[in-house]
Amino acid sequence: MKSCPEHLETLWLDVHGELAPGESRQWRAHLQNCPACREERQRLALLVEETRQALAPDGFSAEEEDRLGRAVLDRLERDRRSKLAGLIWPRVPRPAYALAAACLAALAVGWIWSGPVREPHPLQTASRLESVGITRNADGEILQDLELLEELDVIEKVVTVIDNRQISM
Repeated sequence: MKSCPEHLETLWLDVHGELAPGESRQWRAHLQNCPACREERQRLALLVEETRQALAPDGFSAEEEDRLGRAVLDRLERDRRSKLAGLIWPRVPRPAYALAAACLAALAVGWIWSGPVREPHPLQTASRLESVGITRNADGEILQDLELLEELDVIEKVVTVIDNRQISM
């Protein structure tokens, strides 16, 4: 490259049209005084323009542009409709609908066949307990027995942990 090495970046920015306005004035002044940079700029500008033309896509005919435009608009409209449909009724696979319907049908049949649910009267419950041999006075004893069983369960867990530690040592 024949241009000034300190102006190489400025040269490339100028050729690509990305030079800041403040730098542009200084660069133009330098180009007036430096024929090597002026010549290199012309050579690079020509090279960049030829490259752009070579890489530019071929244009479409008016018919192709219309057809392509219609295809894009049709696709956008279909996408908009499908998004609206997805918001109103989410896309769920058909087997999921069948499974949901079967579950609802089974629930309805079970509810109909079970009949009305009746709560037992408190006196009926108490009389049943007395027939088994449990009286209201024995409730306190039952609670104590349950607490004793819970304590035994805790003691059993502690023994298991201690045994496991002794085995691992």
